[in-house]
Amino acid sequence: MKQVCWILNVSLMGITLAPMCYYGGAILIQAYLMTCGIITGLSTIAFCAPDKSFLRWSAPLAMALGCCMAAALSTFWFPAGLRMGYDLISLYFYGGLIAFSSLLFYDTEKIIFLAEHMEDNDPVGWDPINT
Repeated sequence: MKQVCWILNVSLMGITLAPMCYYGGAILIQAYLMTCGIITGLSTIAFCAPDKSFLRWSAPLAMALGCCMAAALSTFWFPAGLRMGYDLISLYFYGGLIAFSSLLFYDTEKIIFLAEHMEDNDPVGWDPINT
């Protein structure tokens, strides 16, 4: 069932991205390559970290994401034309960028930690998708 859902997801992404590649291919390919480079770099940093310090970041990351969500919702009352609205948009844009980058550190180390501490007699086996 998991493979069927995966095939359906990949097919829908292909159907969606094919017209974008046809009409605006150069900028889409540039965005794809830059995203791949950033994600690879952040995952490599988390993989090469000397200790498991990123695993302690779950509570601060949850609070940071909550602040970003509150800032995003408060733009309904403070539109972008106001100084407060501009500051809130900057907060949830740049704060979200930092929070989600840090979340990538946390998730990468969590997957590595679970893979290293998996028991050999585990009946389920290694399943990084459902961890």
